[in-house]
Amino acid sequence: MSMSELHKPEWYGECAIISDKYNDYVQIKYKCNGTGTLYDYSLFPGINLIFMDFNCSDIFHEPIPNKNIIEIRHYQKGRVEFELRNNKVFHMKEGELCINALANVPAAYSFPFGYSVGLSCVIDKDSIDAKTKQIFSYYNIDVLNLGQELEIEKKWFLCRTPQRLLHIFDELYAAKGVEGKDYFRIKLSELFYHIKQLRIEDQYEATYYSKEQIEAYPTSAYRKPRQKTIHRRTLAKRANEQGHISSYFQTDLWRYALCTYQKV
Repeated sequence: MSMSELHKPEWYGECAIISDKYNDYVQIKYKCNGTGTLYDYSLFPGINLIFMDFNCSDIFHEPIPNKNIIEIRHYQKGRVEFELRNNKVFHMKEGELCINALANVPAAYSFPFGYSVGLSCVIDKDSIDAKTKQIFSYYNIDVLNLGQELEIEKKWFLCRTPQRLLHIFDELYAAKGVEGKDYFRIKLSELFYHIKQLRIEDQYEATYYSKEQIEAYPTSAYRKPRQKTIHRRTLAKRANEQGHISSYFQTDLWRYALCTYQKV
């Protein structure tokens, strides 16, 4: 792996340390109260496949957004809570797929269950060379404009992983640390082909909440996957007694706590 293919630690955000370099990937570890590990495969100039394994409850801050990127993100296990730069908060759960662009890079992220397993394919549009564009053009894929029809410059495209993509993600997770770059290049081409088939109608709307609403709501007791039920009346009463939220927000925040912290 040449130095031109290797990202500096700052690219991964604060607390990141490049711990090991292998023939096919680089391993990055995070300083945190637990473990946080990335496995970064540089597959083409400007295109990286990154596996993300976290077992911690830390909040990680992204660097200032200066990357002209397209990102495809998927989670196999756990929950991830994202804080956007407009102080809005939303979450992704296992089995969900999202595609986003430069304008929507999160400011911070954390793991309500204390763990998460996922992957991210990052397309750095400023680093794609002519040869890479030509390779994907053979399959009628415009890699610089992947997902353009999904309006990803406006907001995150979020959906339940389509049936036709399930086997691709299963095979990618199973191949981590086992297969080499050539295997992942083939799988990535297959993934991009199916991403190209997605339509705006395939998404569902993410529910956004203000950071202040979430911080005022007593959810810390429910940040565990074993919780099966939450008594709505008890939560609303507790929050109201503490003067944290108005009745206007109680229903929406109840839904947030339920969908974020319950197992489905």
